[in-house]
Amino acid sequence: MSAIPYLYAISGFAVGLLVGMTGVGGGALMTPMLILLFGIHPAAAVGTDLLHAAATKTAGSIVHGCSLPGSTATRWVTVGACRSRRCIRSCSTRSACVTRWCWRTSGH
Repeated sequence: MSAIPYLYAISGFAVGLLVGMTGVGGGALMTPMLILLFGIHPAAAVGTDLLHAAATKTAGSIVHGCSLPGSTATRWVTVGACRSRRCIRSCSTRSACVTRWCWRTSGH
């Protein structure tokens, strides 16, 4: 039996452990590992990650959306103090301006 299936399992366990400890998205760890360690074509690795993310995020949204009223499972509020559309737009605009400035000053 080839060592590759065991290496896949060990890699998956390691990524799951790191995700659980740090909260970093699994795709940020697993996609480079698939490309660099296992030699999978980048388009296939990214596509697989996006398909997995779409399925799990959809399922998670359905589960949390169907939680009982009054339960503490889901709080449908926006991030931080931005509770109005006006505040969200202003935060997004400022972030976009800062990103554009950083991009231009870095020589891109």
